[in-house]
Amino acid sequence: MFAFIKETFDWIANLSIIVITLYGFYRAFIDKRISVIGISNNHGKNGSNKIITLKNHALREIYLEEAYIIYDNQYALHLVKWDKAPCIIAPNGVIKFETEHYSYLKVSDETKLWEPNAHVFLRTPEDDIIHARFKRNHKIKKRAEVAKVPIMREYYNGMLIHKDCKYVLRYKRKDDEEKMLQIYSSGVMSDALIEFDETTKKYRWFNGVPNIVDNPQELVQLFEKVFSPYEMDFIVLVGANSTFDDPKSDFHELEKTVYKKLRSTNFSYESDGVRREVTT
Repeated sequence: MFAFIKETFDWIANLSIIVITLYGFYRAFIDKRISVIGISNNHGKNGSNKIITLKNHALREIYLEEAYIIYDNQYALHLVKWDKAPCIIAPNGVIKFETEHYSYLKVSDETKLWEPNAHVFLRTPEDDIIHARFKRNHKIKKRAEVAKVPIMREYYNGMLIHKDCKYVLRYKRKDDEEKMLQIYSSGVMSDALIEFDETTKKYRWFNGVPNIVDNPQELVQLFEKVFSPYEMDFIVLVGANSTFDDPKSDFHELEKTVYKKLRSTNFSYESDGVRREVTT
C-alpha cells in the first residue's frame, strides 16, 4: 500500500516537473502576451496626442516595429513606427510611448473612439502580429476589416493649431522675434501675457479671456492695452474654431477697422496660410 502511494507521489512529482518545465519553456521562448495597462489623451498648446503603456507578460524580450490602436474592431489609428530600431520590452517589463502631436482625428463618429472598446495591434520585425488587450471583457475580432483614421495636422506659420483654437494672436516688439499664441473657444490662452492692473497698480499675468472670447473688438482693445506700453505690434486672426475643412475657414483678419498698427513699421502681417498634413 505504502509502495503504491510512494509511486503515485513520485509520478505526480515527475509530472509536475514536466509541466513546470514546459510552462517555463513556453514563457521563455513562445509566449508573446502583451497587455495595455494605460491609454491617456493629452491636450495642450502643442496639440493633442496619446500616451500608451504596455506590459510584457513573457519571460523574454519582445521586439516591436509598429503599433496601431483598434477602436471597436472598426477603426485603426496609427500610433507609432519604430523605423531606426525596434522597440524592446524587457521580460515582465513595462514601456510607455507617445504619439506625435496632431490637431484632431477625422472620423464621422467620434463616440467610436472610446478606449474601453479598444485594443492595440502590434507588429514585430518578423511580421508577427500581437493583439494587446486593454479590457478583459473586450472581444477582439482578429479578422475584422477596419478603416484607418486620418490624423489631421493644421499649421499656421509653422505652429500646430489645436482643434479648439478660435483665434491666433501674433505680436512682436520692434526688431524682436515675432511670437504667437492660440486662444481657444473657452477663452483659455496657450501662453500667458502680462498686463498692468489699474486697480492694484501692479503687473499681473493672465492666461485667459473667458468673458470676452466671443467679442473680437474687446479682444483687440485688451491687447492694445497690454502691448501699448511696450511699443509692440499685434494682430488677432480668427479661425474656424473646430475644423479646417472649408478653405474659407483659414485664419484671416477680422474687419480692418478693429486692427491698429502701433509704432513699429517693420512688422509683417503676411503668413504662409494654413498648411494641412493628413496621415493614416
